[in-house]
Amino acid sequence: MKSSFNQISFETHDSQYEESAALEREREALVRKELANYIELYKSDHPQGKDLDKFNWVKCAVDIGSGTGWFSSYLVRKRGYEKVYAIEPSTAAVEISKKLHPNIDGIEWIDGFAEEEILRLNLTEPTFFNFMCVLSHMPDDLVISICDAIYKISPVGSFVSFSENWGNASANVGGCWHVRTPQWWASRFMDWHFEFSTTFSHSSGVYKGFTAFKF
Repeated sequence: MKSSFNQISFETHDSQYEESAALEREREALVRKELANYIELYKSDHPQGKDLDKFNWVKCAVDIGSGTGWFSSYLVRKRGYEKVYAIEPSTAAVEISKKLHPNIDGIEWIDGFAEEEILRLNLTEPTFFNFMCVLSHMPDDLVISICDAIYKISPVGSFVSFSENWGNASANVGGCWHVRTPQWWASRFMDWHFEFSTTFSHSSGVYKGFTAFKF
């Protein structure tokens, strides 16, 4: 049972993909990303680009909050990933994903909630887990359940790219943002190595972007 806060957050998220103009809007956004050669993956608040370069032997991914699938598609088409599990709670977004990225055998589109679907995966090789501004919108209990699921099933050699807030702890900043300390994140992944980037700063003591690796 999702809390009322989570349900409201989900309905707001889902509504943008239910709009009649959503498919064309997402198609145009995809074209812009391709024309820009996906440069946003190397912006200061996105560790994904450098992490993909660093851990280039990993070929399995879980794209959490995959939206309309642009990053899942990128991993298969541009980075040679052999299997991507794209988890997205919005049925409308999943349907748009299938229309924008047809006939890509390496992607499994999963319509569901990450805290439930991650535990159903049978991962047998090092895996890349991706978050792009997903967990920063969620309360602690839900983030804990998602992180615990990753911790439980991830093989040695896996890594997580977090384009998420970290720093001085605060909750519900601006109505939707949560910030958690490095110690808080490390407590969810006890034996993992973390790298926190201070390159992108929201404000004094609040940053965005970090990586965790399982030895």
